[in-house]
Amino acid sequence: MCVKKIWIAPEDRVKRSDARVCALEEKVELGDVGATIVADRLTQLEKKLI
Repeated sequence: MCVKKIWIAPEDRVKRSDARVCALEEKVELGDVGATIVADRLTQLEKKLI
């Protein structure tokens, strides 16, 4: 029983860490999409000025 508890604790930590990493990856992807949209819009505005 004691060995099982010791083994489950690291697995739980890994699961929580994976969830945090996934959430951060999603935020980074959203940031990349937002940056691309802003860059495209900036390019469009620059073309209008020229």
